[in-house]
Amino acid sequence: MLLPKHANTDNHNPPAEQQAQQFRRRYRIVLSVIALLIVASHITLQLLITDQAHHPQSLSTAQWVGWGFMIVTLIVLALEAFLVFAPTSLRLHNFSKKLAQRDQDFRHMFDASPAAMLMVDMDSLQILGNNQKALSLIQQDADTLSQETLPQLLPDTYSGNQQFLENLRANLTLNEFEVVLLNTQTGVIECLVTSRIIPFSGRHVYALSFTNISELKQARDSLEYYATYDEMTGLVNRRTGMMFLEKAMARSGRDTHPLSIIYANLNGLNVAIERYGQREGDELLRAATTIMTGLIRSSDFAVRLSGDDFLIILPSCPLQNAKRIVDNLERLLKALKSDMPRQFVYSVSSGIASFAEERHTSPDDLLAEARQRMLGNSTQARSLH
Repeated sequence: MLLPKHANTDNHNPPAEQQAQQFRRRYRIVLSVIALLIVASHITLQLLITDQAHHPQSLSTAQWVGWGFMIVTLIVLALEAFLVFAPTSLRLHNFSKKLAQRDQDFRHMFDASPAAMLMVDMDSLQILGNNQKALSLIQQDADTLSQETLPQLLPDTYSGNQQFLENLRANLTLNEFEVVLLNTQTGVIECLVTSRIIPFSGRHVYALSFTNISELKQARDSLEYYATYDEMTGLVNRRTGMMFLEKAMARSGRDTHPLSIIYANLNGLNVAIERYGQREGDELLRAATTIMTGLIRSSDFAVRLSGDDFLIILPSCPLQNAKRIVDNLERLLKALKSDMPRQFVYSVSSGIASFAEERHTSPDDLLAEARQRMLGNSTQARSLH
């Protein structure tokens, strides 16, 4: 999970607010000019009326001057309306068209996005919009989804969802935040979500992009399984088995507990495959594996080293107990012969070695000793047919 970072905030006013401020400034200038003209007209009329008291014949002149100032005021007002109000109104109209076009372009990009997209209200977290990818991810129809809020899609039993919603309400920009999303068919799906705050239709909303990582995690788990276990038998593979053996040797040397291993070879497996086919050989291999795992404890490890070679790691197991396991393995494999549909001819060769710190400095040393004893016993292998 990536750490969230604060969203970039723009301290400047948005374009619409700047246009409004310019309009208000010009409007105040126009009112000031008109007020000055009216004051000038009033002063002039007062002077003319005062002068008329001494010269009655000048009354008509005062009237004409008053009407003249009124006409000039109206002309100035008309010019200001044309030069100030009309361009401002036109610019606001054009800006509104640009906003509408931007919203339309965003909607097209939103719908065409390859990721699952949700548009969410910043205050109520109501789902405002979605693309087709989101409907496929959540497995809901558009009408049902539009009636839900984002918290309804994120189960609160998952702590990551709670942290995501808290960060979202704090107006943080989140990059690839891991959440669990409800799905009406599969229950829940794991997603990486990225959030952005964008202006849309005159308000700010959250744009959320979801990427399904459930399939990626399943693929990763499969890779981890096949890197650890043998696909055919389900036993630990050689690489992992040698790691377990190294740890068991270190623990035995530290705690002075006995450690024994069994190197076993299933003779006749390749002959069975050549005679009856791969399918019959695999059946014999799985049956022998079932017997082997049934003889050991949960603290022991059964390892498939190669095609017909196996290793059994027995922590805290003395040599005598390991010998009893070998005897039981041979006995059960012999009994298995009568249960198999084919008349397989096979035998088992085993070699046992006990860890001694002065002789075995590495897992390879202990394994080599057990293998040499297995090879020595193979010439005297007790046939199980």
